[in-house]
Amino acid sequence: MVRLVFFFFLVRIVYPAGAQPASPLDRLVSVDARNERLADVLRAMSQQANFGFSYNPAVVNDTRTVTLRLSKQPVRVVLGRLFDGQTVSWKVRGNHVLLLGEGETRKEPSHFFLDGYIIDEQTGNRIGAASVYERTSLASTVSNPYGYYRLKLARDLPTNARVEVRKRLYAGESVTLGARQSRTVDVRLRPLPTPPAPATVAANNTPPPPAPIATRQPPVAADTTPTDLANRAPTLPPPPADSVSDTNRRTGWDQTLRSLERAYEVARQIIHRQNLDADTLYRPFQISLLPYIGSNHRLSNHVINHLSINLFSGTALGVTGIEVGGFMNHIRGNVQGVQLAGFANFVGHNVYGFQSAGFLNQTKGDVEGGQAAGFMNGVRGNVSGLQLAGFLNLVRGKATHSLQAAGWANKTEGDANRVIQLAGFSNRTRDLSNGLQVAGFINHARVVRRGVQIAPINVADSSGSVPIGLLSFVRQNGFRRFEVSANETFPVNLSYRTGVRRFYNLLTVGAKPMDLTGSPVWQAGYGVGTAFGLGRTWLVSVDVSSHAVWNSRTEVLFDNWKPALLLRGTPTLEKRFGRLALAAGPSVVFYHLSNATNPLQNTRLLISDSPAVDQLTFSNRNWTSWIGWQAGLRWTN
Repeated sequence: MVRLVFFFFLVRIVYPAGAQPASPLDRLVSVDARNERLADVLRAMSQQANFGFSYNPAVVNDTRTVTLRLSKQPVRVVLGRLFDGQTVSWKVRGNHVLLLGEGETRKEPSHFFLDGYIIDEQTGNRIGAASVYERTSLASTVSNPYGYYRLKLARDLPTNARVEVRKRLYAGESVTLGARQSRTVDVRLRPLPTPPAPATVAANNTPPPPAPIATRQPPVAADTTPTDLANRAPTLPPPPADSVSDTNRRTGWDQTLRSLERAYEVARQIIHRQNLDADTLYRPFQISLLPYIGSNHRLSNHVINHLSINLFSGTALGVTGIEVGGFMNHIRGNVQGVQLAGFANFVGHNVYGFQSAGFLNQTKGDVEGGQAAGFMNGVRGNVSGLQLAGFLNLVRGKATHSLQAAGWANKTEGDANRVIQLAGFSNRTRDLSNGLQVAGFINHARVVRRGVQIAPINVADSSGSVPIGLLSFVRQNGFRRFEVSANETFPVNLSYRTGVRRFYNLLTVGAKPMDLTGSPVWQAGYGVGTAFGLGRTWLVSVDVSSHAVWNSRTEVLFDNWKPALLLRGTPTLEKRFGRLALAAGPSVVFYHLSNATNPLQNTRLLISDSPAVDQLTFSNRNWTSWIGWQAGLRWTN
C-alpha cells in the first residue's frame, strides 16, 4: 500500500493531472501571416490558445509587419521565430506571457539558456522525463510532460563542451555547443530495439544494454517539422530491473536498507537514475550538505569522486580516494579507498579499502580490506580482510583470509577459509577450513576441515579436527555413546558421551538406592575422554570425570549445600555387536569431603572385603582413594 501511494505521488509530481492546463508556452497554435502587424499576430495567437500577452510597446515594437507560416507548433517555438535576432525574451505569469525588452532584462548575463523539445524520431511525439545535462558544470534538467526542456549553462564553459540527452530505451544524443548565447535546439531520439520481456529482466536482474550515443551539430533554430501532437503526459518509464525483482525473497532488513537508500531520492533524481545508468562522470573533489545539495548538484548519483566530504549526508556513484560523512555516506557503485561516517556507510557494489562507521556499514557486493562499526557490519557478497563490530558481523557470501570480531555474533552464510571468528556469544559459518572459531557460548559450522572450534558448545555436521568445549556435537563422523552402567560405588548410572573420538565430553548421573541406613545417595558428574579403535568392533576409551555426591536430605540441598567430590579415571574395553556394545574396565577413584558430613559414610564399596567408606583412611585434608571397576551396556552411533 505504501509503494502504491508513493508511486501515485511521484506521478503527480512529474506529470500533473490531465485536468490541469498546459503552460501557455506549450500550447499549440497555427500562424499564417503575410505582412501583418505583430500586434495582430500576437492577438490571434492568444485567442487560439486562450491566454494573454503583456508587454511594453516602448520596448517591444508591435507595429512592425511580419510574415510567418507555422502549423500546430508550441507558442514558444512561434515566439522564437517572431523575435529571431531581437533582444526580446519572455516568461510566464499565470495565464499570461510577459514579453521583455532589452531594458527590462539583466545586461551581460553570466549564463545562457539552451531550450527546445525532445522528440521521438520515429513517431514525432514529444518525449517527457528525458535527462539533459552538461558534463563539465553538471548542469542538468528533465524534459516536462510535453517534451520541453530548458537548461541553464555558464558562458565560461570549455570550447568543447557538449550537452548530453538521455532517455531510457532510446539512443543517446550529444549536442555540441556553438556560440555562448541562448538558442532553441530540438533533439530527436531514436528508439532502441524492443528489450526482452519484463519477466526475463526480472528473473535475471539484468538491466537493458547501455544506450549508444550519437553526436550531431543541430541547427540553431527550432525544427518546424509539422506533427499533430496531443497535449498529454507520457507514461512513466518502468522501474529499473532491480526494483522489479522478487521482493518476497528480500528479508525485512534488506527492505529497510533499500528504503533508507532511496529516502532522499525525489522524482527528478529517480528519472536521472533510470536514464543515466550507462553514463559515468568523474570529479576530483566534491562537498555537500545533503544528497543533491552540493557541488555535484542533481547528478551526484552518477559521479565518481576522488575526495568527497559530506557535511551531513551525501550520495555518489563511487569513491576512489577518501570519503568523510558527518552522518551518512551512500555510494551506488564501488568504494576504492577509505570511507568514514558518523552513523552509517551504504555501498551498492564493492569496497576495496576500509570502512568505519559509528553504527552501521552495509555493502551489497564484496569487501576486500576492512570494516569497523559500532553496531553492525553487513556484506551481501564475499569478505577478505578485517571486520570489527560492537554487535554483529553478517556476511551472506564467503569469507577468506579474514578476522571477524563482534561483541555478540559473527555469521558467515558461505564458506570460511583461513578465517578467525571471535564473538561474545556465537559464531556461525557453512564450511570452516584452516580457521578458528572462539565464542562465549556456541560455535556452529556445517563442515570443519583443519579448523578449531572453542566454545562451551560446539556444533558441526562433520569435523576433521577436535572441537574444544564443555559440549561438542558432531552429527556425521562424531563419537556418541549412551550408556547404562554400574560401578563399585553406584549400581545404577546413566552416561552420555558426545564429541569426536580424539576428544569427547561425558555427562553422567547415578544413584545408590539405599545405603546401610536405607537412604539413597546421588551423584552427577562431567568429564572428558578419548578413544581409539583396535579393529572394526573393538575400541578402548579412557574417561576422566568429576562427580558431586550427596544424599537426599532436603536440608542439605537447600541450606549451604556442599557435596562431596569424587574423581574417577576409567580405561574401558568396548566390544560392539551392531549398535550395541559391552564395555568394562578398572577405575581409580579419589574421594574428598568438603565438610564434616560424609554422604557415603553408610555405603559399602563393591570391591574386595566390601569396606564401608567411613572405614577408609582419610588424609589430613579429607582425601581417600580406592581401586574400583565399571561395566555397562552402550548404544553407539
